[in-house]
Formats: sequence, structure tokens, C-alpha cells
Amino acid sequence: VGFIASAVIVGVCLGATIDSRQRRTLKVSTWNIRSGMGITGFTTTHWKHDTLNCSEKSRPLNASGMGLPQRELTRIKDDEAIVALALQEAWNCALPENVNEVLGFRGATREQNGIAILARHGFAGDPTYDRVDVKLNSWLVGGQVCLDAACSASLPMYSTHWGGSSDVDLPPQAERSIRLLRKHTG
Repeated sequence: VGFIASAVIVGVCLGATIDSRQRRTLKVSTWNIRSGMGITGFTTTHWKHDTLNCSEKSRPLNASGMGLPQRELTRIKDDEAIVALALQEAWNCALPENVNEVLGFRGATREQNGIAILARHGFAGDPTYDRVDVKLNSWLVGGQVCLDAACSASLPMYSTHWGGSSDVDLPPQAERSIRLLRKHTG
């Protein structure tokens, strides 16, 4: 059984300037969406958390097939303060394009080994895709997330998901992530 660190999203305020008249609360969400499969613990018993099936109704469906993640995504969509959603394990039923069908955000990165970030108002520039660990194929994905529709201000925000077979694998991934964040944020 592999060891996985908690998902990380970083918004670094270095170099960002926001007019004091425009100050408002901003939120960033992160979700290990587990391919849209869900996890046991919900009160419903009409779906299975251990299947990738989200569309074939003749077989047991996962949470996505029952519309459960979509309901939560609608809550994110309706909260205008949320400017970004970082995803981990965004595969199969929960690819970024599937998630963004519900959200309707202006910007979404491609999935890179399950890592992605969606930006309500888009990105100020191209997103970046940096490999954190070659052996474990972990990635840091993100970029300058626009904070309003006009993209008059932006902040660097990134998503990653570290893993490995023991906690010995985590410090090198953390160190590499920090180096990459410094590179991207100056």
C-alpha cells in the first residue's frame, strides 16, 4: 500500500498587487476527487465506491454515476468567492473537462497524472506543468490565476499530490516543489 501525502494547493502573494478599493474575500478549493468514485461514508447505498463505472447503468455505478460529485461541484460553482479548484486523482469520470462541464470556469489545465487546476476567471498566461519526481511521476501544475473577470489581478496557484511507498519519499518531493514554486514566483 502506497503512502500519499495530503494534497497541496499553494497561493503565493509575492509580487501581487490588488487595489485597496477592490479588496474582497477569495477562496481556493482543493479536492482529491478519486476518479469520481466517491468514498464510503455517504448515507446512500445505491452506488459503489470501488468501480470506475459512471455511465453504464446496467452495472453498479460510482458516485459520479449517481451525480454526487456534481452536486458538490455546483456548490463550488455557486460560491463566487472561489477563484480556483485544485484537483488530485482527476482521472476517468473526473477528468478536468468533465469537472468543468459542471463548473463552467474560464480556465482549466490538462490533467497531468491526475493533477489539474481550474480557474474561474482563467489564467494570466500559460499554465505550467513541472515534474516533481520522475520515479513516482508526481507533478506540480498551476499558474497565475485571475482573481476577477477582467484579470486585473492574479496570484500564482498550484496543485500537487505527493506519494510513495514510505514517508522517506515525501521530503524530496516537498523540496523540489518548493524550488519550483520559487522559480515560478520569483
